[in-house]
Amino acid sequence: DKSEAVILTEHKTRVTCVRWNKAGTMLASASADGTLIVRDIIDDGAKLVIVNDWRKLSNLENQAAVRGVAWSGDGQSLVSASVDGWVRTWTAQTGNEVRGWKMEFGAWCADWEDVEQRPGRLACGLEDGSVKVWRPNEPDREEPKPLHDSFRVRVLSVKWSASGLLAASSWNGEVWV
Repeated sequence: DKSEAVILTEHKTRVTCVRWNKAGTMLASASADGTLIVRDIIDDGAKLVIVNDWRKLSNLENQAAVRGVAWSGDGQSLVSASVDGWVRTWTAQTGNEVRGWKMEFGAWCADWEDVEQRPGRLACGLEDGSVKVWRPNEPDREEPKPLHDSFRVRVLSVKWSASGLLAASSWNGEVWV
C-alpha cells in the first residue's frame, strides 16, 4: 500500500515548486537554493520507485532562488523562472540548458503552452506585475514581449489553458485572463 510517503531530500533549503510531467513519470522540483531537480519516478501500483536517482539542473550564474517550473507538452523540456530574472529552458533527460532569457525584473512563475504535443509559447510572470509571452522554438528566436502589465505587483502564477488562453494571478488578489 502507498500509505508511506517517499521523502526526497536533495534540496538544501525550501522547495518552492513541484511539477509532474504529463505522463506522471518525471517530477521536477525547484528550490530557493537555486536548483531544479528532475527525478524519474514509477508508480508500480503498490509503491513509488525512484528509477535513476536524480539529475540536478542548476542556475549556475549565481544560485538565485528558482520560483517556478513547468513542463513542455511533450514532457521532454522544462522552463524555470528565477528571482534574478532568468527564465531558462532545459532538456529533462540530460539536464542541459537549452537557452536563457534575462528579464528586467525577477521571474516568479512560468508556464509552457501545450500545442499538439510540442512546445508552444512560454509565459512568465515578473516581480513588477508584468506578464511576458514568446515562442522559444521559432526559427527567428522570438524574444519575450509584454502581454499584460497592469497588476503593478508581483505576478504569482501563470497558466495556459488547453485552448490557448492564458490566466495570471497577482499578489493583490486579482486574476487576469
